[in-house]
Amino acid sequence: MDDVCGDRCYDQKTFGLNETQFGLLIAMPVFTGALICLPPGMLTDKFGGRLMRLLVMVFTIILIYLISLGTECWHYLVTGLFVGVVGGWAGSCCRLCSVRW
Repeated sequence: MDDVCGDRCYDQKTFGLNETQFGLLIAMPVFTGALICLPPGMLTDKFGGRLMRLLVMVFTIILIYLISLGTECWHYLVTGLFVGVVGGWAGSCCRLCSVRW
């Protein structure tokens, strides 16, 4: 997410953020990625790593496009939440694929 939105996320003056809001903006993907690992892992076991990996890639493409459209801080917070979900999902897909092959 940091690479996509670039300096706009790190410039606190652009959105008028205080330190707490800025920390929340940066920590949102990491936090949600850590919380979401278990359900995607169970879905990956059920449907297979290849299908789930394909869904993760498609969802990531959509998110990157939505991040590029962001103009306000809450846009980045919401997309950051879903970037964390995709990150947790991708991690469980990679673990399954690397164990089997």
